[in-house]
Amino acid sequence: MNHLCKHLLRVYFSLYGLLTGLLCLQSTTDGKAQSSHEIFEHLTTDHGLSSNKVEGILQDRDGFYWVATQNGLNRFDGTNFKVYRNDPRDSTSLTHNYCTALVEGANGDIWVATYKGVSRYIKSKGLFQTIYLQHPSKNFEIANRIYNLAKDKEGNIWIAGNGLWKYDIQKDIITESLKNETNPNGVFAQGLITRLVYDTLNHGLWLTSGTAFGFYDIAQSQFYSKHNNPKQWNVFASADGAEITMDTRNRLWYRDQKTQHLSCFDILQNKVTITGKKVNYGIKQINADDKDRIWIFYWLVGSEIFDPESETTNTTFFTNHHRRSMLSPQANALFVDKDQNYWIASGNGLTIYSHDNQYYKLHQVITDDNDPVQEPLKINAIAQTEPDHLWIATNHGLLKYNLILGDYIRVPLQAPTQNITTICADRNVVWIGVYDQLLCLDATTSTIIRKVQLNPGIYFIRKGSEHDLWVGFWTGGLCRMNKETSETKYFKRVKTSADSIKSNNLITGLLDGDSFWVGYNAGNGFSKYSLASNTFTHFHPQKNDLSNSNAGTVTVITKDHGKHLWLGTHGSGIFQFNPTTDTYISYQQQDGLNSNYINSIVVDQEENLWISTADGMDYLDPEKQSIRRLDMDLIFPDNDFVANGVHGLNDKLYFFCKNEFVEIDPLLYNTDVKEPQLVLSQFKIFDKEEPVLAWQEEIRLSHRQNFFSFVFSSIKTHPSRKVSFAYKLDGFDKDWIQAGQEQMASYTNVPEGSYHFRVKATNNEGLWSSKELSLPIVITPPFWRTWWFITLCVLVVVSAAWMLYQYRIHQLRRIFSIRSKISQDLHDDVGASLSSIHIYSSIAEKEIDKNPSKAKEVVHQINQNSKQVMESMSDIVWAMNAGTKNGASLAGRIKNYGYELLAQKNIACSYNIDSQADKKIEKPEARKNILLIVKEALNNIAKYSDASQAAIRVSLDGKVIRIQVEDNGKGFDPGMTGNGNGLRNMELRSASMGGTFRFSTAQGKGTLIECAIPITNISDT
Repeated sequence: MNHLCKHLLRVYFSLYGLLTGLLCLQSTTDGKAQSSHEIFEHLTTDHGLSSNKVEGILQDRDGFYWVATQNGLNRFDGTNFKVYRNDPRDSTSLTHNYCTALVEGANGDIWVATYKGVSRYIKSKGLFQTIYLQHPSKNFEIANRIYNLAKDKEGNIWIAGNGLWKYDIQKDIITESLKNETNPNGVFAQGLITRLVYDTLNHGLWLTSGTAFGFYDIAQSQFYSKHNNPKQWNVFASADGAEITMDTRNRLWYRDQKTQHLSCFDILQNKVTITGKKVNYGIKQINADDKDRIWIFYWLVGSEIFDPESETTNTTFFTNHHRRSMLSPQANALFVDKDQNYWIASGNGLTIYSHDNQYYKLHQVITDDNDPVQEPLKINAIAQTEPDHLWIATNHGLLKYNLILGDYIRVPLQAPTQNITTICADRNVVWIGVYDQLLCLDATTSTIIRKVQLNPGIYFIRKGSEHDLWVGFWTGGLCRMNKETSETKYFKRVKTSADSIKSNNLITGLLDGDSFWVGYNAGNGFSKYSLASNTFTHFHPQKNDLSNSNAGTVTVITKDHGKHLWLGTHGSGIFQFNPTTDTYISYQQQDGLNSNYINSIVVDQEENLWISTADGMDYLDPEKQSIRRLDMDLIFPDNDFVANGVHGLNDKLYFFCKNEFVEIDPLLYNTDVKEPQLVLSQFKIFDKEEPVLAWQEEIRLSHRQNFFSFVFSSIKTHPSRKVSFAYKLDGFDKDWIQAGQEQMASYTNVPEGSYHFRVKATNNEGLWSSKELSLPIVITPPFWRTWWFITLCVLVVVSAAWMLYQYRIHQLRRIFSIRSKISQDLHDDVGASLSSIHIYSSIAEKEIDKNPSKAKEVVHQINQNSKQVMESMSDIVWAMNAGTKNGASLAGRIKNYGYELLAQKNIACSYNIDSQADKKIEKPEARKNILLIVKEALNNIAKYSDASQAAIRVSLDGKVIRIQVEDNGKGFDPGMTGNGNGLRNMELRSASMGGTFRFSTAQGKGTLIECAIPITNISDT
């Protein structure tokens, strides 16, 4: 029906053009045009895609787009493609370059079906895991040709190829393979499965092989088919095993085997609906979009879109598109992303369709091949007198353009030149400016009904009051013409009059009530002509800088629905002018305009401004004072001063450039600002890329890894769209760093600490978004600057100080103990001896006269006691000086004492005292005790042994000091030790040092005294 209606319309307009030409008695020529009914973006190898032959697309949780092609896997970040290919030298690379399907795992990994097994891209490691299948009856190449993938609710990956395989994500192994041999129902006679669709409602897989159709129940591990249908599903009676898809309502779409019509199966109601859509060509794939329309892709004919609600089919979608699109009628697949953008895969690359972009249509007027004019066709002006047509003034003459069909007819003009500079629509009349002639065209008959000769250089035509028409000249000033009588009045500059027009060089004009505004060339500003007073008032946007020729060259004057005029300039952007207060508000490129060179400003019904600049289109919302750059792929560098925008009928807007023009419907324009989604494309340490996941808790680096950089991007459907970035490393950067179009941030010598790397970008209106990409970074310090090491050092210092303190206390206590012992020894030994000396002295003093002999004995006793006191004092002093520079050794002390004592008795004595043993005896009390033990033993030898030889040995025996004193005297009976305390004292002294004491003797056998004292008890170390 659609085709028939369109054909009838085309016939109608062709007949209408022919009839119009006959009525004019002039010849007409049908012309070609290209009308864009759908606006697309595209991505191809020119943008970095590895191959234009696209097999599949997905968008992961981070926002990245992954594209499977016949020559590698691609990741698109909105600006650049990163290509992954097979490297035979690298086992962690993609297993094969021919990629057929994609699915995202539960943990964010990307699973890729290839012609040589499955590759799992592990994001956390930045490498691929290769998974090969083993089929008992197929060779390796055939078994690993994978056609489709699916993910179930548990995150397991299902692989379709020569059989159905399950990859258990928890066990990381292929746990089950379902092959033709194990299928008793014979559902897949060839063992080949080409399509998988996971059914979340029934936890199973719908699958086809091209000829067979079935369902696999995952929980029951069994196939359902028309031969095994325990749920009595009606779909098995009609499905033909071609392509299948599932829509948002969980309905399964397929082709009916008998009627070859597109059909759907409502699983909940167990209801099959056969639509009226005939599908009798070979189906490559079918997909459902977000509106549950079914996109049908054929092998040999053009693709179609079927709407089940209206039972209509759209075939023009794939053909009526502008030159920027790479869409092929024979597309492969559809993918709908998170923002409801349609990604259409074909052999020409990727084509992206967005509902938000469909507020305009792009038209291209193509010159006939037999056109004698060699200069390319160029549009100079547009006017509209009826909604479905445009009058287009070109350098090739006047065209009447059909907006519905995209065709045009030429309207012959009897003029000296076909180069029309400007036109103006006035109800059913079109005024045409051709150099020095003003032509009046009857729009209903396309005939010239009047010609008026004017000054040369007609530049613009404006409607005036009911009877007036205003004409501006490039160098001839301004003209006011009566439309009925053709009477003219010229306004030209008079040097002697301040009330005259300021310059004869006009660019633009505007009627505003009883005033007419004109804009001048060459920096002269603009003027208001008062119809009542017949005088001109002059203005300049930069009234404090009249020499500013850019601001003074006014190319556009437009009035909004209020009291403001909008002025476009040739180099200074836009000014909002309030005539009442004579004030201006400036908008320039730094405020968001594409360019400061303005061609046209058109105000829509909502008082928003549509602006054409030398570098593209802009949209200005005066209420929000926000500017949004419009990506129409239409720039105007060659339009110079041409006013290339017009407000048409039904609130449509038209802008032209060269041989193209756009038709804009402002009501369809979506001004809702979407927050840009930012992604981290790369993270490098010393220029080496490291895998980083956007959802990971933090990046931890060592102090040696403080040279790092980030590459970031904004997810968008076309890389040429301009986005400005700013970034900041919290804790390092004081303020935001404005990166402009640059998408990299590098940092060096970042000290240890905790940081947050933040990125923000401008949205579609050029305003900074509130949504940011934030990633925590922790740089760990070297161990010597870590808290635990510092704490340990503090503990060590405190412990050392405490130990030093305790040692000092111990030393003081030791000194005090020594002093106490010396005091006790002095009190016990020396004091007692001195007391006895005192007593004996008193006795001797009394007896010296009475009994001289007794006094002599007492004096002798005093002498002995004095000698004993001297020895005791000497022993104490010696023990105290142990280890000092002037202190005598133990060997010397013993030898001196032995010589003095034993020589009187003619007893020869040998001394064997180990110097190392002597050094180990450090404690004064131990030295004194050991000396006294030896002295006691020597006294016994001298007094009782009758020996002729003696030997003294002090040796180091392992961990003890061994002391031996031996003689060859008469010995004694151990049981008859008498009343002496010598042996007892030696034993006590040895015991006080923790040592052992023993002696051995016999009558006539001599005596051996031996002590073993632990070194730890007598040494300070």
